[in-house]
Amino acid sequence: MGHGATASHANSVALGQGSATTRGAQTGYNAAYVGSSNSTGEVNVGGRTITGVAPGIAGTDAVNVNQLTAGVNHAINIANQYTDNRINELQSDVWTMDRGYRGATASAMAMAGLPQAYLPGKSMLAVGFGGYQNEFGMAVGLSGITENGRYVYKVQASGNTVRDWGFSVGAGIQW
Repeated sequence: MGHGATASHANSVALGQGSATTRGAQTGYNAAYVGSSNSTGEVNVGGRTITGVAPGIAGTDAVNVNQLTAGVNHAINIANQYTDNRINELQSDVWTMDRGYRGATASAMAMAGLPQAYLPGKSMLAVGFGGYQNEFGMAVGLSGITENGRYVYKVQASGNTVRDWGFSVGAGIQW
């Protein structure tokens, strides 16, 4: 339709002045994102804009720019929400781990601060406190040395403001 329009392929239409079809019906070709497809012909409008296109309903209908933009924006919003949620979860996990490490450091400092018995035949019950970057730890320990001074033992436990606890047991022989 139109001056100089040429539709020389099977089941094809050329619309507008100078429009020409370049291919006819095709079978068994791979369409983008669809797989193997068949076509019944071609419509060529000679590079003109088709206006007033209603929103498509069926899977094989054409879409207009408003539909396409809305679909893309919807997909972007869903992707952004997913990404934001994952980042927030990751931030929460990092904060929990960071706080746990700070609590463990405070506990270790409290245990390291426990004094130990140093005279043969003596024992010592000790308490220690430690702090690290707004977390605090407390430790209780019992240590002793045998009468002959050859064997040393130490038992200690700790807790912290993160509500974690730990313990250690050690024994040694000296000569």
